[in-house]
Amino acid sequence: MASPAPTTPEKEKAVPAKVEKDAGLIRKVLSIKSLGLIKAWEESEKTKVDNKAKKKFSNVVAWELSKQATIDARQKKYEQKLEKKKALYVEKMQNKLAEIHKAAEEKRAMVVEGKRIEHNKVGKKADDFREVGLIIVTSINCFCLCDGFLPRFQLFMWMFVPTRQRLLDLGCASNLLDKLCMNLLPHLLHHFPSSIWPTRGGF
Repeated sequence: MASPAPTTPEKEKAVPAKVEKDAGLIRKVLSIKSLGLIKAWEESEKTKVDNKAKKKFSNVVAWELSKQATIDARQKKYEQKLEKKKALYVEKMQNKLAEIHKAAEEKRAMVVEGKRIEHNKVGKKADDFREVGLIIVTSINCFCLCDGFLPRFQLFMWMFVPTRQRLLDLGCASNLLDKLCMNLLPHLLHHFPSSIWPTRGGF
C-alpha cells in the first residue's frame, strides 16, 4: 500500500534541508578550493621573496667582487710604484757606494804617493846628512892637525858654521842647531888634546 503523499508543510520542511545540504557541500568545496588557492598564493609569494633575496644576494656578491677588484688594482698599482721607487733607491745607493769606493781608492793612491814622496825626501835628507857627517868628520880630522894658532871658539865655529847653514838649508830648526852647537863643543874639548888649544884668546 503506497504511502500517502506529503502535505504542503512537509514539502516546505523537506526543501530547506536539501538546500542546506547543498550549501554545506558548496561551502566545503569552496573551502577546499580557497585553501588550495591560499596555499598556492603562499607558495607564490614565498617564491617571489626567495627570488628577490637571491637577486639581492647576487647584487651583494657583485658589489663585493667589484670593490675587491678595485682595491686589488689599487694595491697592485701601489706595489708597482713602490717597486719602482725601491729600484731607483737601490740604484742610487749603489751609485753612491761606487762613488765612495772610487774616492777611497783615490785617497789610498794619494796616501801611497805621499808615502813614496816622503820616503824620497827622507832618503834625500839622509843622503845629505851622510854627506854632512863626512864633512864634519873630515873637518875634525883636519883640525886635529892644526898647530894651535886659532882660539878654541873660533876654531869650533869655523868647523860648525858651514855645517849649520847646510842643515838650515835642509829644513832643520835653528834653535835645535844652536842647542847642538852647545852640546858639541864640550865633546870637542874633551876629545881633542889640550895641547892644540891655546889659552890666549880662549874662553
